Parts: sequence; C-alpha cells; structure tokens
Amino acid sequence: MIKPGFAALGLSVICVLLSPALFAEDVRSMGMGGASVSSGTGVAGAMSNPALLLQARRNEERYQFRFGFYGEARDNANLIDELEDNEDTADEIDAEIDRIAAQALTCVSATPTPDDVCLTGTTSLADLANRLTTTLRNVDNTPLDGRAGVDIGFSVGHTYIPFSVNIGVRATGAGLADITDEDISYTRDLAVALGDDDITVGEITENANISLTNNNGSIQIVQPDEVLTSEASGSIVIRHQISVALARTLEVSGQAIDFGVIPKFSTLRAGSLSKLVRDLDDDDLDDEFEESENSKSSFTFDVGAGITLPRKESIRLGGVLRNVISESIETNNGFEFKTTPQAVVSGQYREDWYQLTGDLALNKAKEDNFETQELNLGTELSHSWFKFRAGIGHDLAADSDPTTFSVGVGLGFLDLGVRLNGSKVQGGLQLAISL
Repeated sequence: MIKPGFAALGLSVICVLLSPALFAEDVRSMGMGGASVSSGTGVAGAMSNPALLLQARRNEERYQFRFGFYGEARDNANLIDELEDNEDTADEIDAEIDRIAAQALTCVSATPTPDDVCLTGTTSLADLANRLTTTLRNVDNTPLDGRAGVDIGFSVGHTYIPFSVNIGVRATGAGLADITDEDISYTRDLAVALGDDDITVGEITENANISLTNNNGSIQIVQPDEVLTSEASGSIVIRHQISVALARTLEVSGQAIDFGVIPKFSTLRAGSLSKLVRDLDDDDLDDEFEESENSKSSFTFDVGAGITLPRKESIRLGGVLRNVISESIETNNGFEFKTTPQAVVSGQYREDWYQLTGDLALNKAKEDNFETQELNLGTELSHSWFKFRAGIGHDLAADSDPTTFSVGVGLGFLDLGVRLNGSKVQGGLQLAISL
C-alpha cells in the first residue's frame, strides 16, 4: 500500500548501494573541497586533468598505482528520514481503519441531525493522516539522487609521452515522487474530519471517503490504496569505462605549457520505472524495470592544460574541458540520461608544507544526469607521511544546500575524505602509491 510506495522513493539509493558502482572521485581532492584541476596527484590527478601527468615526471615518479571507491547521496528533502519515520505508517493506518469500522454506530435514529456523533476514538487515525499529509508534501517533486563507484588505475611517468590507464564502474540513480492534489486532499480531509476525536453525521455526509454501510449500522473509510493516484519513479544508469590519459609539454611563445588528453570508452546500461504508488507492490515490478533497460557504447574525451608561472614557481594555473562530446542513453520507456561538456579553471599556490587550491566550473553540466557547477576551495598541510586537508565547495547548480564542507587525511599511501552539508553526504577511500 503506502509502504511500498515510500520504498520506491528510495529506489535510487538502493540501486546505487546494490549495483556495481562510479569512477571513484579523487579522495584526496574530496578532502580539499573538491579542488583538483591544478593540484591533483597520481592516477586520480591525471583523471581530473591529464596535463598533471607531467608534474609526476618532474617529481621523478616513474610509476603510480591507485585503487579507490566512494559514494555520494543528495537528499534535498530529507527523504531518507521521511522513509524511516513513516516505515510503519501504512500498517498503522490499516489497523486504525479496521478498528473504527468494527465499532457500532451511536447515531442510528429515525431523524439524525448533522451534529449527531456516530462514533468516537478517531484521534489516532487523524494523527496518522496528518503525518501522511506532511510527508506527501515534503516529498512532492523533490529528487533523491546518488552515485557510487570503484576504479583502479596506473600511470607511467618516465616515458617519452607519460600515460595513465584507468578502469572503472559507476552507478548513478535518482528517485522522484509526483504527488497529486487529490491525494493531498484525501489525507487532509480525513485528518480534519477525524481530528476532534469523533465522527458526526455531518462529517460523513460531507466527506466522500467516509460512508455508512450495513443499513447504517457501521462506517466505512476508503483506504489509501483504493484512491491514491500519485506516481513514484526511479532510474539508474551503470557505466563501465576505460580511459587512457596522455600528456606532453609544448613550448608556446617561449613558455612551457603542459597539455593532456583523455579518450574515454564506455558501455552504458540504463533502466527506469514509473508507477502509481498504489501499484508499487505488484509482483511484476522487477520484470517491468528489466524490460525498460537499454544498453549502448559511447565515446568522449577530456582535454587539459597547466602552466607554472615564470618567476613564480609557487603558483600554477590549470584548466580542463570535460566530456567534449556529449553522451546520452535512453531507456526503452523513453527516460534519457545525459552527459554534457563542462569547462573548469583552477589555480594553486604551493609552499613546501602547505598548498591552497581553487577550482571554478564555468558552466552547468550533467554527468549521467547528475548536474553540478562547483566552486571549490581547499588546502593541504603536509608533514612527513601525514597530511591534513580541509575545504569548502559551493554548487551553483544546486537548488538547496549548495555549500559543502570537507575534511580529509593522508596516511602514507592511504587517503580518506568526506564532504557534507544538510542534504548531501559524500565519502571515499583510496590507496595511492608512487614509485
């Protein structure tokens, strides 16, 4: 009934947790607010900006290896909390309706008046209806989306053209509820009629969902699964990708500029489902989702550049254009996932024991429908094998809670990072080794 409907609203998060997951974001940069385009290191840095492969060469790092994973959820309406708080609401509503229907009426007379009380003890059902009304309003047209991923890669820095190879899997999912005005009216009117702890003849007459049965000897209340017309939808795309980063330093007007490119080859598998809330407990739900699935191959690439300022070796500038060729996949029932280009500029100030880095995305863009336009600022403090990181990020594409705060640590070859705010949490772990 309602309970399966609420579960469907969390379809995206469930899919992300149970599916092979997204190319793992650089956990080091995650701890620095997401900034990485001019300061990334190792294989993850090359994935952020391929021109950074040349920095590894200058640092005499011949080989680099990396394994990483991370997850991220955006819950702008606190839907997960709503799901947990209302896990038993449907069963409680059923029980209360059955209890009220079993009571004998006290308003049976030849000439009943609108104020005659037919039965009492309705406050519990009114409270449940009020709770459901609040939940429906909170979740209406507010997306719950998430992504997660795992990848592994290596880079070689001492060859004529340094290169990096990265293999990863990611899943990106979303859930959305479209609540109708009729459903809101049903729960609200039920709460109003029952809120004074009784039901009168007048309230029965005025409420289409309450009626007298058995020759006016009992009362019947229409149950939610008989009238709900709201829809819940969920979608997920799984991307398997292999990418190869290449970089070279070129002289431009006497200035050495690093350039890099990343061709990215992917296979995509996407599915989606949209159902009436009252039908979400159908046995064929899984079959319908599988019927919507579609697969295709795709190709795009990133280009990046970086430069260390003359006579200012502590300052480095960088930029990258990601996903130069737009990608898309459409499910068999017409839902489309898109990936669009995005340009990012970056700057880094570095001393021996600390660095400050900032990235700015110049346009909004989608990555498998996950839309962002971030301004990120972060710092890293280093001492021997220990590193402390902190940062702040602001997503210009976010409708609510756009600002995130992050913290991370580096313990030798192990990196940990987390970013969070009121509706978003992102965390990850990676192993990164340089030889």
